Amino acid sequence: MAGQGMLFGLRNTKPLAPMSKIHTISNWRTRRMAKNVRLLSTGVVIAMAGMTVAGEFASAESGIVGSHRYADEMRRPPSSLWSLLHPSADAENQPTEVTVVTPAAGRKTRALAVTVEEPAVDPLASGADDPLEPLNRLFFGINEVIDLVVLRPVSFIYRTVVPSPLRQGIANAVTNAASPVIFANDLLQGDIDAAKTTLVRFMVNSTAGFGGLVDAAGAAGVQGRNEDFGQTLGVWGVGAGPYLVVPVLGPTTVRDGTGRVVDLAFSPLTWILWDMSIIERASPTMATVVTTHESIMDGIQATRESSPDFYASVRDIYLQKREADIANGAAADAVLEPINPDY
Repeated sequence: MAGQGMLFGLRNTKPLAPMSKIHTISNWRTRRMAKNVRLLSTGVVIAMAGMTVAGEFASAESGIVGSHRYADEMRRPPSSLWSLLHPSADAENQPTEVTVVTPAAGRKTRALAVTVEEPAVDPLASGADDPLEPLNRLFFGINEVIDLVVLRPVSFIYRTVVPSPLRQGIANAVTNAASPVIFANDLLQGDIDAAKTTLVRFMVNSTAGFGGLVDAAGAAGVQGRNEDFGQTLGVWGVGAGPYLVVPVLGPTTVRDGTGRVVDLAFSPLTWILWDMSIIERASPTMATVVTTHESIMDGIQATRESSPDFYASVRDIYLQKREADIANGAAADAVLEPINPDY
């Protein structure tokens, strides 16, 4: 009987739905949910499009300008590198509140306008041959970091520790050591009088001037000038070529960079120190860099603080000075302005 009861119980139990029907119901519910999601997404897109059109219409009515015209400029994120490469861009492109007249209502409305002005043309830089300016600005920024981290602290310590008379004596010795190179370039330029003056100064300062520490020739009224192979090429009529900024070495041109290499070969110190250690071979160059940087450090800082574009100022001053050097100072008063008149 128990077996029959169980059998009857199983017979009276509602049979389970087949698996195919379960899958059919599940697929129907999935399709219905996907359809609802598509409808909802379509509604959101339509609503957003309507809000955008309404916003554009409201913007046109209220006189807000510049949202599309300067979209590329507005997408540019502010960064220290951009400020370094374009120092005046962020200052010029700030939004300002202006008063405009709406075309629809003919009434005045206060609006936020973004004005992007074209950079002013620097008359001093109008003739500068600088096709590699973006790359030059990058290297200029690297040199600025080197100046901040290395050259400026070393020059400051040098100025603080070494007394002024001794610093002047070291600068005189560095200039006297370059006399053979100056003498060779005087001859190459065909300036015999200048070559004689350079030779006399070298002999007097190397003996009576204690190896060049004292400018005895200058005290006697025999004044010299600096000449290099870059100036010699300029005298020969070779153009300066593109302006270049070399990491560590600083500003130059194709002509002046070539001249530096030739001057290095002309220098007797190059061959005297040839077999010595790298530090000993580099010591004349390091002495020249430190003494030169210490003497112009204040002028550089004054130009850095006063110039809206320090890169362009350094480029213009360098190119003007080189032209004045080639002309042996004849154009200095008319072209080159002093970096720091009080220095």
